[in-house]
Amino acid sequence: MPRGGVLITALLLTTCCGVAQAWFGDFLPHAKCDATLAPGAPCLPRQAQEPSNARSSCCPAGYACWGDPASNLGPTCRQLPKGGLIYKKGIAWHGTCKAELQPGSQCGGGGGGCAAQGQGQCGNVGPWPGWCCPDGWGCEPSSFDFRIWTCVRLAARAPPPGELLQWPPRPVPRGACSCRVAVNGSRSGMDCPSPWDHPAGASQVPTPIRVGARGVFVSTESGAPVALRGVNWFGWELGSHNVDGLYAYCDDNNTDHEPPCRMDGEIPPHTPRPAIGKKGVEALDTKFWGKRTMTNDFAGVVYRMKLLGFNAVRLPFSFKDLNKDLPAPGSEFGACMRDDPSTIVERTTDPRLVTRLANRGGARFPAPPYTGMQHPPPRNASWPAACGLPWEAPLLRRFRRGREGGDDALRLTQCNWYLPHGEGVAAIHRFLWQVQYLVSQGFYVVLAFASTRDPEPNVSDPALLAANWHALLRALASLPNYSSRLRGRVLADLANEPSRWGCQWDRVCPVPQPVPDAATAAAAAIAAAKVAAAAADAADAAGAVAAAEEAQAAAEAAAAAAKAFHTLSCAPGVWLLAAAAGAVHSVDPSVPVLIEGMGQDLQRDKYSHCAASHYPGNNWGDGFITDAATLSAYGISDPSGMFATTGAAASGPGFMPLVAPQAAPPTQIALAPHVYPASITGAPAKSDDDQSAVAMRWDLSWGMKHLGSARGSRGEALRASGLIIGEFGVKDRGNNTDRNADTTRYTRRDRAWLKLLSDHLKDLEPMSGPISWLWWSWNANSGDTRGLVGPQTTWREVQWTKVRVLVGSFGLRPWYCSQVEARYCIDNVMWR
Repeated sequence: MPRGGVLITALLLTTCCGVAQAWFGDFLPHAKCDATLAPGAPCLPRQAQEPSNARSSCCPAGYACWGDPASNLGPTCRQLPKGGLIYKKGIAWHGTCKAELQPGSQCGGGGGGCAAQGQGQCGNVGPWPGWCCPDGWGCEPSSFDFRIWTCVRLAARAPPPGELLQWPPRPVPRGACSCRVAVNGSRSGMDCPSPWDHPAGASQVPTPIRVGARGVFVSTESGAPVALRGVNWFGWELGSHNVDGLYAYCDDNNTDHEPPCRMDGEIPPHTPRPAIGKKGVEALDTKFWGKRTMTNDFAGVVYRMKLLGFNAVRLPFSFKDLNKDLPAPGSEFGACMRDDPSTIVERTTDPRLVTRLANRGGARFPAPPYTGMQHPPPRNASWPAACGLPWEAPLLRRFRRGREGGDDALRLTQCNWYLPHGEGVAAIHRFLWQVQYLVSQGFYVVLAFASTRDPEPNVSDPALLAANWHALLRALASLPNYSSRLRGRVLADLANEPSRWGCQWDRVCPVPQPVPDAATAAAAAIAAAKVAAAAADAADAAGAVAAAEEAQAAAEAAAAAAKAFHTLSCAPGVWLLAAAAGAVHSVDPSVPVLIEGMGQDLQRDKYSHCAASHYPGNNWGDGFITDAATLSAYGISDPSGMFATTGAAASGPGFMPLVAPQAAPPTQIALAPHVYPASITGAPAKSDDDQSAVAMRWDLSWGMKHLGSARGSRGEALRASGLIIGEFGVKDRGNNTDRNADTTRYTRRDRAWLKLLSDHLKDLEPMSGPISWLWWSWNANSGDTRGLVGPQTTWREVQWTKVRVLVGSFGLRPWYCSQVEARYCIDNVMWR
């Protein structure tokens, strides 16, 4: 409600067909009030536009209709705080308040109240941008309808220490990067460069995208379809504070130990004296670890991804790790061999294609130039003198003898010299640096909250997840040139595979028992406090009694907090994702938001009680089925509330919104299912043999929704939804431990499954447009799918079997496809 308005909250009753119906309304001073409720009387806060013939009962002046989270009763007429309401937190969240609401007022979601307030985005469940609840109140959904959000009294709780992402983050300190590491390990610090300070500058930034009316990504500039051909690159969610693989070993797979790398390897040993002699070592005065830019330098790896034709990277991360300081830099922040870009291109060209072209007399053709961070680091007069030392030393003749290539010098650089890595640097700065750099090189970036912890506070507390997404988006939006370079190029994947915590769309997933150790400790503390209180009471020591009683109260509070923390695993999925989406869009409503499925897969172990059943074959990250007959037959969680109108108070569209009419503007939310075969999900292998059943599962979950031919559980027609395959891949049965080769081995059943998925997506495209996808994964250390590079030791060899699958069946176009006949890059020619 705007500043200065007087809130009178009413319970309105109308009758229809002989049945009493509840309506809700916040009335302005001139509104009719037929009866005044007593303080403490039950009431209902305004949540939909009241009919003109309604009879109203109102809370008295100075009171508002709101609920107390500590009470089992519903909303009652409760006295407003004395001294007026304060909106400092609302201003800090929204930047400015369009309206300063009273407790109990609707502050988000759909329904008639949304239309009555003149909101232009009634379909977005979550707080309306700029509508502020007073301090001490939060905008949260009703317990009976997750699409109606009101200002409710916040429980006296705080997130666990370190869980709330700091905003604003501490500035990057001076000298947070280093141009050189000496033999003795000392670093020559220098200020970190901008992620845009390279030959490409902003010239390769991709066109900004949004979710179009037909459910595919389109350019916000031209309206043309844009297909994301992406790869997952994990690491940030595992506590390593970086993408994985930059630590990869040299050729002998033994650089963690004292023996040097193999003398006959591709790169000199990490103790380079046998290669360049004592004079060479002294001249360079740098600690060489046997690394190389092709595999150990962030910019070098990004160049390889670009050569392979990818235009998107999904970065899983955890908020808790972004909040920490970076650890001491490891060997990935040290001297490494400088690969010539032509070498990287050669190692990123399909060898089968090279052989075929050679047999036909083919010649070399031009490759995309390297446009990334400079190697070695450029000279700068303000940097330490050590930054100007030489980076090259001649190879000894005896070392050159018999080596391929005939190179006559060891050419080094400082791998990752540009990434923040100094003492006292918040991890979020390195993360945001990498995001910007990827965009500068032509990539879209998907930020995916993906925690491996259990329990995970961000999924049990929607307010915490929303606050963390809000802080991250504010940090992103505060970067220089956000509007011109980053907006529309960075997507938000709200929660990775919520089913890992037993999440259900429409209900809480509780854990029956607290953690035994916590329960035992709390019980012991309570017992000890009671004994102390009794002893002090007997001694008639008033001060001791008071202290003991205080200790007992504190222990009981701690026990209650421990029990509450461990008994709620996951909040209802609609509420969880709605809160996070609202937080993202309160910063920038144009950000494409991705949501993953849940609550329709097989739950095992401690979360098995959260789901009555499952839909056969569904896996973590999938599960959007809304068909009423299917929901009833399998007893699975219903996500309809996210898509469409349900509930007496929700007269407008739901979360997405996806309700007809088709003319409604598209929401910036897309389904992002994770799609895997039985070899990954653990379902019976033969379940993939019935391809019609597999295709039906995909259609029920996301295919029909993408085309706009699905219905909600109450029969509502759903509008076409955005779609991107957030993860997919199959089990790699090859041994990629340490063999520098393409070790990929797929079963015939998994190859057939990949072909089925490809055909299924192609069948959707004529009716919508190109479907975007993100392959799992780049990482050689992916346990079941393995990676697009391998082995686990060097991360050096492209796994061409996988690349040929993506080229032949999913539309990936590596750099060389533009230089050869089309038949080399289509119709599975290269991978059959």
